[in-house]
Amino acid sequence: MKGAANHLTPGEKVGYYRRRRGISQVALADLVGKTESWVEKIESGRATLQMLPNIALLAKVLDISPLELLPDDIVQVDDATRGRSVPALRRQLLSYRFVNPRYLGKAADPISIADLEGSVSRIWSAYQSSKFGFVIADLQRLLPLALSTVENSREEAAEQARTQMAYLYQVASAVLTKVGETDLAFICADRGDRLVQDTSNLAARISVQRTIAHALLSNAQFDDALAVVDQTLSAARQPSRTPALLSAVGTTHLVGAMVSARSKDRVLARRHLAGAQRAAETLGADANHLWTAFGPTNVAIHEVAVAAELGDYQRAAHLGELVDASPMPMERQVRHNLEVARALHFRHAQTDALARVLTAETLAPEQVRRHFLTHSLVHEWLRSRRLKPTIELHGLARRTGVLST
Repeated sequence: MKGAANHLTPGEKVGYYRRRRGISQVALADLVGKTESWVEKIESGRATLQMLPNIALLAKVLDISPLELLPDDIVQVDDATRGRSVPALRRQLLSYRFVNPRYLGKAADPISIADLEGSVSRIWSAYQSSKFGFVIADLQRLLPLALSTVENSREEAAEQARTQMAYLYQVASAVLTKVGETDLAFICADRGDRLVQDTSNLAARISVQRTIAHALLSNAQFDDALAVVDQTLSAARQPSRTPALLSAVGTTHLVGAMVSARSKDRVLARRHLAGAQRAAETLGADANHLWTAFGPTNVAIHEVAVAAELGDYQRAAHLGELVDASPMPMERQVRHNLEVARALHFRHAQTDALARVLTAETLAPEQVRRHFLTHSLVHEWLRSRRLKPTIELHGLARRTGVLST
């Protein structure tokens, strides 16, 4: 969302958009089939928006996206939220009945390939906007629909359906990595690969295989990750490269650079960065083919991250200050801010580093509060004598869970 409502809670956003449309609380209550008291409680924060149908109905009446009304952090919630949580997604993904649809009691109705493609595009956009809670919630709705569509499609339509379901598993792997569920993220990446590996879409195959390498990186399986990167890049060698394939190859090189840096292989990290740079130069500009956000800016962002992983914090801080990450999706911008904050911390510029983290938190609270870099930095700052304890630091520590409230 852009504009004046950026800083508001979901309930406050309801009031903001209601007033903007000139609707009274009584009128809004009538339109959504609720009482005036219910609307007042939602807007004042005395009651919270918990149910997705209520969120969807309010969004429709207010003419906004449901993403606007979702809380920034709905990952750690209980069963009363009816399937919006990570545990619920885990149960769905690990259910044998879901893996083997012959044993499903009642299958979901298939949808058209066009509708499935539109849903996949929207959920990827939500991920890139750092709306991880929405992604987790919507995956539980979309995966059964995609499975039913795959099962009920034939020939070319079946290949398209498998590719779209692979993209769903790909975004599932990405978001589960963000919230620390790395084992489950690997399972999703592998399932996506199995769906797409026999299709004719080379760019899709490369993109999904890159997600496997990223999941292995997150699980600290560096040798396996590099093996996947090497095999993936070998399969992508062909004279004609579309923008989508260039983006898939470039981001695979970026994963290879990060794996190499974590392994402290400076030479190989630079080699993969160079490969990514060549792909970006051929592509010519920042783009978002296959939701990769690939281009010169993403390569520059990864140069900062690689330098930090290799311990070159002065170089990372210097390069980080030069990068304008604003063309990138929110998820990339926030990750870049955290990388620069880490570099500044190790350059003994803790005050500037904290400012970076707090700025990033205003952009994407959920992503920042759960990220391992944030937790690591906050732990260091609480113990450090270089950074004076402040209200801002202790507030961040409480919001991240580093300090109990």
